[in-house]
Amino acid sequence: MILHQEPPDHRCVPGFNNGDASSPLTNGSKLATNQNKVVVSMNYRLGILGFYPMKYSDGTNGGLNGIRDQQAALQFVHDHIRSFGGNPNSVTVFGESAGGVSACIHAVSPASHGLLNRVIMESGGCEVSGPGAWSAVAPGSCTGSSCVGAVSDPELLAMAPQDVMALGDTLNATGSSALGTPLADGHVLPAFGTHRAPSGLDYLNAGQGINIEAIVVGVNSMDGTLAFNAALVSELNGPSYSAYNTTAFSEAFALAFSFLGSNAHKIFPLVKDYYDLSNYGGNIYAAVYSAYGDWQMACMNRAAAIAFHKQNISTYLYLMEYFWAGDISHYLTQELIGNRPNLTTGNYTNDGTMLGGQWASHTSEVGLVFGNAFGYYWTGNLAAESVEWNQDTAALSNAMQDAWGIFSATGDPNSATLTATWEQMSFRNSTDGALDVTAYHFGRSQVFEAGYHDDACNTWARLGLLRL
Repeated sequence: MILHQEPPDHRCVPGFNNGDASSPLTNGSKLATNQNKVVVSMNYRLGILGFYPMKYSDGTNGGLNGIRDQQAALQFVHDHIRSFGGNPNSVTVFGESAGGVSACIHAVSPASHGLLNRVIMESGGCEVSGPGAWSAVAPGSCTGSSCVGAVSDPELLAMAPQDVMALGDTLNATGSSALGTPLADGHVLPAFGTHRAPSGLDYLNAGQGINIEAIVVGVNSMDGTLAFNAALVSELNGPSYSAYNTTAFSEAFALAFSFLGSNAHKIFPLVKDYYDLSNYGGNIYAAVYSAYGDWQMACMNRAAAIAFHKQNISTYLYLMEYFWAGDISHYLTQELIGNRPNLTTGNYTNDGTMLGGQWASHTSEVGLVFGNAFGYYWTGNLAAESVEWNQDTAALSNAMQDAWGIFSATGDPNSATLTATWEQMSFRNSTDGALDVTAYHFGRSQVFEAGYHDDACNTWARLGLLRL
């Protein structure tokens, strides 16, 4: 059986904040029918109720309450799935984005032990933040990250719903990292050794209690293309940025990497040549999307895959590089340019021709995996939201569904509809000490080969900004 964590809705806020299990994009009926599997989708607490560190009497902080909800769902599946025709001893957890991060947490969390066998991690990662020096202060008097721990669990539960929402809005408005990022809580990811606030990657690198036998890890070629980059468009719309030159590129980079503070401007000169605008038709958004996606998505997923592989877990790596009508770029274009008729599509995002049709935005694979011809920005109008599903798209969707389906049963994704053999990942050190990593490429053609953002990830690693 397959247990799916519903990815959040990324239209307005970062992952772990918004979403539910009712979107037609992730309706599991086709996947279940095509693969003869039981597909279970779960809801879990989000935002301030799910990922807000609070004061607990048992010493934990509640920063992963949403993950604890998922573990309750896993326990329910373990106890009752036979009644629905499933096998509790063959459970694959898969998710995308925030769901991918969740899947990695389950792969290493002691509290998930015995509840799953395999994981598919789509554009996720294994990093989890620690509580750091956040202070416990009263709501209303806190700003930014000092809001973390401002209330206890009983106090939050006793608050009126509108007050809970207001506190969440305050946290988001002040830029607190408490929301949108899972935080080590002392329960889901207990401290061990010198790790007081461990991440999933810490557990992996230490070989600390891994719960699975096999994993599929992958990203999309332009995973940085997402609504959380919309700030770039909003900020760079003024007349002072009418020329798309290196100055504008530098400012766009600093905005996308604002979490680095002043270091963003220091890093830009070190990477600008690699992400040269000429490689993207002068499109600064495409260049910044690529840089953000490489570091925050592709390279961190690659690091997780290498860590699983080193622990002798059967590890299969993929790269999705196929542009289709359900790609989020279509919707970013409509939403962001709609009120700015004097600006051209090319200044913002991809029209399907950039990068030779190999552009695949964040979330792009979701509709293909589920076999549902919808874009990610579903508005509720089924007729209006249905998108083109041509022969090539259908064939790729079938190949991905079959790979996900057979992996969930056997731990090996190879199926008859794959046009090449998907080998377990391997990597080697090249002559300059960099890593060359192999992966299966889903695109206009399917091939297993070296080349998983290797040059990009090695560039970031040389800057000391990537754990390998």
